[in-house]
Amino acid sequence: LMSVANNVEMARVTGVPIAYLLKRGQQVKVVSQLLRKAREHGLLLPTQRPGQGDEYVGGTVIEPQRGFYNEPIATLDFSSLYPSIMVAHNLCYTTLLKPEDISASGGISGLLANYNLGPDDYIRTPTGAYFVKKH
Repeated sequence: LMSVANNVEMARVTGVPIAYLLKRGQQVKVVSQLLRKAREHGLLLPTQRPGQGDEYVGGTVIEPQRGFYNEPIATLDFSSLYPSIMVAHNLCYTTLLKPEDISASGGISGLLANYNLGPDDYIRTPTGAYFVKKH
């Protein structure tokens, strides 16, 4: 019974229909809140309608071979791999540093210079994005 109350409250807070909470992921809740706040400040954010982008193919799922094995069999479950990595390294749109905030030498510049962030306070991903570390 509490799950119904929790979903109603989550729908109220995020501004999305309850069906979206049950059928869609986390992104719809975040985007809904971002769009609402942007509108309050007189800003318009571009959105992409379904079907306009590349289709998501998903991961490869291999059917297991049933049988008896005398040796240990390794199994891998990647269902929570990416969320775990994001939590472990504090990867979030709220901790993302803009390219203009990183100087050519790798130091912090621009608006973030007032926060006294040193090289040990942020990480650089393999794709070149910078994120503030957990403190």
